[in-house]
This record gives sequence, structure tokens and C-alpha cells, in this order.
Amino acid sequence: MHLRPWFLYFGAFEEDKEIPVRKLISLWVSEGFVKKEEHKTLEEEQKTLEDAALGYLMKLIDRNLVLVAKRRFDGRFKTCILPSMETFHRLECLVVNTLDEVEIPDILLNMPSLRHMHFLGGGYFSASSLQRANNDESFQIHNLQSIFVLEISGETDGKILRCSPNLHRLKVNIQSSPNYSFDFLKKLESLMFKSKKLCSTLISLPLNLKQLTLAHTCMSPEQMEIIRKLECLEVLKL
Repeated sequence: MHLRPWFLYFGAFEEDKEIPVRKLISLWVSEGFVKKEEHKTLEEEQKTLEDAALGYLMKLIDRNLVLVAKRRFDGRFKTCILPSMETFHRLECLVVNTLDEVEIPDILLNMPSLRHMHFLGGGYFSASSLQRANNDESFQIHNLQSIFVLEISGETDGKILRCSPNLHRLKVNIQSSPNYSFDFLKKLESLMFKSKKLCSTLISLPLNLKQLTLAHTCMSPEQMEIIRKLECLEVLKL
């Protein structure tokens, strides 16, 4: 489920102001954020669209991207509000407990206090972040120390990782590249590497690795020789 358009819609409202949920749902429905279904009466269709829109709002609330400000007497949401930027700036650990893959918003990479990002269903870098990594030589992410689970589908994802020199722990799912290298992450101590579609090969690894977990990788003699050179390695899972 891609929540980026729904979250960005909040930019139309004043900052630090409570937003009536009924008004928000009505706007989402009227502007076509929810797909209509055929073979329903107008009343049935309106109810279905409103329920679907409310579901998206609940997803944003579950991810702490939107906060409930007030509730009705029956417990339903009355108003909601975005967390203040001051709140975001203090955030150190983000955990997204959904089985869906989620896009990592640019705002997260710019949060100076954020140290850890954990995505149960996997997270992937946004197109704008990939573009910055390609075109902006000053692009750096010094704050991040761990990412679980990062979906890697191309070379540009690796460029963003190269802009994250302070990563200590990383869990990745490789979706395309048959060969991959992580030796540029000099501070990396724990790596969990899984290939989703191909039998991938690790070309090189940072020498200070202490924990290494490999799944669906080609364990050739050359691969074992690379692992043998990891003098700091304490835990190896194959």
C-alpha cells in the first residue's frame, strides 16, 4: 500500500491545526483518491469509498505519521493532526509494523536524530532520494546506524548506502543484482543478506564485520575465501 499521496495531502492544511476527519475523508473521496466500484447504488458507493479512505487514514495513524487529536463519544476519530516538526526532530527509532513494502519518505533521511529504521515488510528508497544520490555530490546521511529491512533493486540504492557511512547494522533483500559489494560501509558490524530472485554473490565485505547472515547466495570457493578474511567475524549463519 503506497501511502505517500495520502500523507502529502496534509500539506494542504495549516501546520499545527487540528483537521476534522469527516472533512478530510470527504475531500479524499471527492478528489478521487479512492477507486470507485461498479454495480453499487450511490449510497452504497459513498459508504464504501468513505470506509476505504478511513482505512488509509488509520494506516497513517498506525505508522505515527498522523496523530489522533480528538475522538467522538463512541471512540471514532473526530480530528487529527500532524506531529510537529519538533517531534519529528527528536525521533531516534522508527518501526513500521506492516507486512507491506513501504516507501521511505525523504523527510526521514533528513531527520538529524533518527538512528534506526525498521520496516517489517521492507522499505525502499523514494525516486527523489535516488535522484539526489545520482546528481547531488553533497548528499550525505550521517545519522543512520541501522536499517532493517531494506529492499535493493538497483545500483542507485547502493549509491544511497554509500552516503550512509555510519551504518552499523543492515538487513537487505536484493531483488535484481547478481553481484553485490558492501566494503564501502567501513563501520558495518552486522549484515543480513538475502537474495529474492537470484543466487547472488557477495564480491566484497567490510573487514570489521562481526555478524553475517546469508540466504540464497552462491557459496563458491571464492565466496568462502572472502568470508575467511573477516578476522573480526563472531557469528556466521548460512
